[in-house]
Formats: sequence, C-alpha cells, structure tokens
Amino acid sequence: MLCLLEKERIEKFYFLIARIWQLDKLDVCLIGGAGILPKEFVERIITINCHPGLIPSVRGLDAFKWAILDKKPLGITLHIIDKGIDSGKHLKSMKTPIFKNETIQKLARKHYELEIDLLANFREHLE
Repeated sequence: MLCLLEKERIEKFYFLIARIWQLDKLDVCLIGGAGILPKEFVERIITINCHPGLIPSVRGLDAFKWAILDKKPLGITLHIIDKGIDSGKHLKSMKTPIFKNETIQKLARKHYELEIDLLANFREHLE
C-alpha cells in the first residue's frame, strides 16, 4: 500500500496515523512537503520526502526562496525521513537548471515539476 500526502493535508495526516498503524499494510508513505512528523511514525513506516532544496546546504521551509536569496544552487533532494530535520538517507539529488532569460515564475514551475517527477518515480531510487 502507498500513501501520498500533500502539504495542505498534513493536518489531517495526524488523524490518519492511528488508522494506518492499525492496517499494518503500508509499505511506503510519500510526503510532498511536511512539517515535522512524529518520531514513532517515521521509525515504523518508510517515509519518503522530496525536499525543494539540495540537502544539506538548503534545509527547512521555503528552500527554493532561501537558495535564491543565499545564492546557493537550486535543486531538489529525495530522501527518507528520519527523526531529524531534512537529515535522512539521501536517495537522489538533482540540480534545477537555470537559464539566463528565464523568469522567476518559469523557474519556480520547472523546479516544482522536477520535484513532482522525482517523487512520482521514487521506486527507481530505492535500493
């Protein structure tokens, strides 16, 4: 069984944790952006996140914006969530290409689409 969570639905996620544990059939949980998840959950269920920054240099919320502000490379990181913050095992990192005449809107959309593509194809990066 596969679980996919979006940032907007994280609040509801906590209510589902008890139900998921009861089912005991969940193999992998995919997170498309999240707050800090309960330690008990990430220790029990393989939880994969696609972070919109190149970990470890760009961690935390709004990584896309912080990378630009801090003049760090743009990219995304697929990783297994552990009890730390953006510190789990790295599965794949990809730089987001930036072109000279690209608008911030086009860059942001491209970055987001790369993130979704990497998350959707997570199985290719599991050992």
